[in-house]
Amino acid sequence: MNQPRVAVLTGFAAKQRMTPIAQVIGLVFVVGSAALGIPLVSECLHTSLVPRFPTVILATGVMLLGMLSFVTGLVLDTVTRGRREMKMLAYLSYPFYEG
Repeated sequence: MNQPRVAVLTGFAAKQRMTPIAQVIGLVFVVGSAALGIPLVSECLHTSLVPRFPTVILATGVMLLGMLSFVTGLVLDTVTRGRREMKMLAYLSYPFYEG
């Protein structure tokens, strides 16, 4: 029952079939944020100081954009699937014509 959070999120994303463009945009932002943030975190762990605050703020903002893109794609895909299901139910409500 206690699965790692990353495994739960990746399984959820695989089941939802998110919009591919939102995944790509989110991935680009997350990788860019990690590329900006990893050197800062290692510097902070070694010296207990943060040398470049603008870069920290930029990395945080880019990570937020990546997560926002990911969640937006998930919501859009879920709404699209719900509309398809409602359309299918509307079509199934008509009686079958045997003529």
